[in-house]
Amino acid sequence: MRHTAAPTEGVAIETFEFNGLGLRAVRLEGEPWFVAKDVCDMLGYTSAGATAMAVKSLLPDERATLFKSNLRTSDVSGFPNRGMSIVSESGVYRLVMRAQTHREEAIAFQDWVTRVVLPTIRKTGGYIMGEEKLGASCFRHVAD
Repeated sequence: MRHTAAPTEGVAIETFEFNGLGLRAVRLEGEPWFVAKDVCDMLGYTSAGATAMAVKSLLPDERATLFKSNLRTSDVSGFPNRGMSIVSESGVYRLVMRAQTHREEAIAFQDWVTRVVLPTIRKTGGYIMGEEKLGASCFRHVAD
């Protein structure tokens, strides 16, 4: 069962870039949620059906739907009327670990999560964007 993301006030979309692909994220109740399509694109899923199956495989509390009315911006071009599937941080990790590792895109994203983000969290207790040791061209914040 999917639940609906229902923040008490509008949320803003932040966009990050990884290897030339955009990763949109929102904060709900202080926690990051990521647009499922973007995560799946980074993992090399090439069809809407593959993305839908990947999201459906997550636990119910790892997936939700974000609607236009939840957004703080008036620019909702490209945002589907039916809402957009989003996944929690743990949902992203689960998708990364399940991704088919013969896909170049999946390997690069898995490497970033498992070699940079998770070890940094383990060693320092947190991960601060921009302090990773990857080149700026690999992962950077895109201004709104």
